[in-house]
Amino acid sequence: DYYPGATLNISPDGLVNGEFKFTSNGFQAFCNVSGLNPKTVKTMWEKQPEYTAKTISQVMNDTDRMKKDKVRLVLHDDRIEGVVSDRYGEILTPELIDQFHATEPNVVYKAVIIQGLRSRFVAIPDTAPVIEIDPSSGDVIKVGKHIQNGMAGGLACSISFLLYRLVCSNGMILGEKTLENRTKHLGDNAFDTAVNRLDLNNLDVTELQNLLTYATQMKMGEDRMQWAFDAIFKLTQKKIAKSVVQEFDHPTCPSTRGKSGETFYDLWNAMTHAAKSWGDKQLEIERSAFNLLKLAPQIPAETNWLRERTELAA
Repeated sequence: DYYPGATLNISPDGLVNGEFKFTSNGFQAFCNVSGLNPKTVKTMWEKQPEYTAKTISQVMNDTDRMKKDKVRLVLHDDRIEGVVSDRYGEILTPELIDQFHATEPNVVYKAVIIQGLRSRFVAIPDTAPVIEIDPSSGDVIKVGKHIQNGMAGGLACSISFLLYRLVCSNGMILGEKTLENRTKHLGDNAFDTAVNRLDLNNLDVTELQNLLTYATQMKMGEDRMQWAFDAIFKLTQKKIAKSVVQEFDHPTCPSTRGKSGETFYDLWNAMTHAAKSWGDKQLEIERSAFNLLKLAPQIPAETNWLRERTELAA
C-alpha cells in the first residue's frame, strides 16, 4: 500500500512520483474513489496531457480528503493495481472464497481465475439443478454460480447464476437483474448481502429446459443462420458474430469432435465456446448468449436449407 502523507504527483506521461504506473484497473479505481469520470479524463489526457496531469495531481494531493477516507494506492512492483479507502474497503479473494465456502460447503470449483486485483470463480453446488439435453452422450447442464470480485477502489463483488455444460466446460451467465447481484465494497457484510439477495426461486429451470430443448429441434439453414447472425451482431459486434459462425461451421469445442453445427442449440454452444477466446469480453459475450437463447421461440421459418459453410480463417 502507498499511504497518503507523501506528495503524490503524476506526470504528463502517466508516471506517479516518477516511478509508478497505473494499470487499467488501477486507473479506473482511482477515478471511482476520486469522483472522476475515467472516459472524460482519458479524453482530456489525449488533448491536454500537461493540464490533465496537473489537475489529477491536485486531486491526489487533496490532503484533507485523502486523510478523511484514508485513501491509499495498492502497488505491485511498479504498477498501481488499485485503490482502497475506509469508505470502500476491500474484500480479498481468499476471504471471499472462505465466505462463499461457508455458505456453500459442498461445491465443486470449476474455475478460479485471478487477474491482478480482479478475480472470478465458478462453483457448482452438489444440489445444483440439472438440465439433461442428451444424457446418453453425456450432454448435461448444471446450474452453478459465478462469483466475481474487484479487490480495490470502489469496485464490487458480484454473484450470478450460470449454466455450465459439463461435457465441454462451456458456461453462460444468466444476465438478468433477478438472477445476479452486484454489491459495492461497503461495510463488512458486502459479500453476505450479495449471496443472500441471490434467490434460486427467481430461476425458472423448467423454462430454461424448454428453451434448450426447443433449440435442439431447430435446424439451421440459410435463412435462419442469417437471422441468427444479425441477432448476434445486434447483441455484440460484427467480429464476434463472425467468430461464432466460424465456430459453428468449424468447431473447436471438444464436445463436437469436429462435427459442424446443425441446430440452434449448436449455435448457442458455439457462442459460449467462442466467448473464451475474447479475453475481457468473455463475460459480456456469455451474457449475450443468454439473450440469444431467449430468442429461440422467434426463429423464423426456413425456406432455404442449403447454405455454404464459412471458409476457415487464414
